[in-house]
Amino acid sequence: MLKATLYRDDLYQDWSPTSDGGWRLGHKSAITPLKSPFLGSIAHQCCDAIAFSVMEVSCEAPPKGYDSAALQAWVTHQTAGDGVLIVLPKVQRAPPSFHRTAHAAVPLFISIEPESVTLSWDFEEILRSRSELTISRHQARQFIVHGPKAERNSLVNDVFWLLPGDSACWQLNPAKLDIANPTDLTPFEPSILTPNADVIGAFTQLIQNAIAPHLDLSRHPVIELSAGLDSSCLAVAAAKLYPKGLRAYSLVHEGVAGEQQTHRIQEIASKLRLENKSITSSLCRPFSSMSDESLPNQYACGIYDEIYWDGVLAALNSVSEEKLDLVLTGIGGDELTLINSEDVPSSDVCWKTLFFGDTPPVSDNAPPVLTGVTSSFIRARLFLHQGVWPKSPYIDPQIIQFAQMLPEALKKDRLLNRMMLARGGLSDYFIFPRYRENFDRVFMNDLITFNMDRYFSESVLHDHRILNTSQISEQYRRLINTGNPQLPMLAFYTAVRLECLLRRYIRQKSCRFSD
Repeated sequence: MLKATLYRDDLYQDWSPTSDGGWRLGHKSAITPLKSPFLGSIAHQCCDAIAFSVMEVSCEAPPKGYDSAALQAWVTHQTAGDGVLIVLPKVQRAPPSFHRTAHAAVPLFISIEPESVTLSWDFEEILRSRSELTISRHQARQFIVHGPKAERNSLVNDVFWLLPGDSACWQLNPAKLDIANPTDLTPFEPSILTPNADVIGAFTQLIQNAIAPHLDLSRHPVIELSAGLDSSCLAVAAAKLYPKGLRAYSLVHEGVAGEQQTHRIQEIASKLRLENKSITSSLCRPFSSMSDESLPNQYACGIYDEIYWDGVLAALNSVSEEKLDLVLTGIGGDELTLINSEDVPSSDVCWKTLFFGDTPPVSDNAPPVLTGVTSSFIRARLFLHQGVWPKSPYIDPQIIQFAQMLPEALKKDRLLNRMMLARGGLSDYFIFPRYRENFDRVFMNDLITFNMDRYFSESVLHDHRILNTSQISEQYRRLINTGNPQLPMLAFYTAVRLECLLRRYIRQKSCRFSD
């Protein structure tokens, strides 16, 4: 959304606009919005501060003539779009502050050093800006057990996520960040339907409300279409807003599930007049791509990044010779109708199997962030590096609250989605697929051909007592010989990604390890 570096000595200096829509303060400080037709930037002259905002076009108009406190409250309770506000007080004793909207779809990181603060949507860029890195062993183990998650603390000390509704104050003496979340989006309780209720019409309208401002501005939009329930409902809603015909791309699996997926893609593309480009999901190589030295020239995968990034990038590049500017995704749709989450695996097995005997248990006490929001954050970096703005309407707070109010019967077995597709004219074959279409086979095909022993023969994770690589090699042997390792499959991938990225960081920077 933006990139900003503020130096202590520049904080109370004059500011001026720049040709790229940003602002310069003093000698070295700068705030640079991401160049996108879906973002607007404003300098606010408050009575007690200068404030700079970068907001999605769907956001409501900001208040005028207010003090900075009122502006901050308006931003942190904004649910119509993503945005960030930087407030620089005119009084030197007051601390600068940074504020996120209650609705957030792209990540935002903030890094503090003795003389400066840096913000960016790109975690890897944040790390490059720092003079040195201190890697948290605890956060590294959290990453291995739970995978990439949007939570307050990142892998690197003094680098934090700014989560939806967060406010951060930069205390100057001594230099530290105080982060709090004043936003209260109270969950709604299930309700009952009134006579003549039109749930499907309301659901469709909410999706359209979330994406219409973006489709109006987009020159070359595209839908990420798996032909699953979520992306298909999104396509049905979006097609009504874009009568000249939307483009779409699909990663199609092999085998009988892929054959079913192909028929469903063809059906919905024909029904909605979508111009679809399908490529094989076998292009996705989650393990091999991490160790392929030639790929970083195309795109350097980061620690908080899409697992199947190489296939998604190939699909994006296959859609059109014209430069895409907007991608609509079905991220977060399954969470709308989630009734319970009892199937979440325990971390105890991972801890006892992978880590050294003196390692304390890996706990997860972070404040909850919706998995759909985390998925949106994790996937955004790939799209933003291609100049494509990601829009995922299912993580819109208004849609989430709408789903919370629905009777449980409409959530069970994804009935809400199936009813919407039926009303959209899709066949029973489409609405009730026989096979599950997912990336499990893609993941396993690459895992069983990846030489785990060779990759971890020299290991940063082992040398710094983050991970006992002899144990992960033993679990890999069990996988190959019996197909039944004693840890979740995800742990193989997160260990490989973390090892790859730590090697990169150590090559680029002075690195230390803590806790």
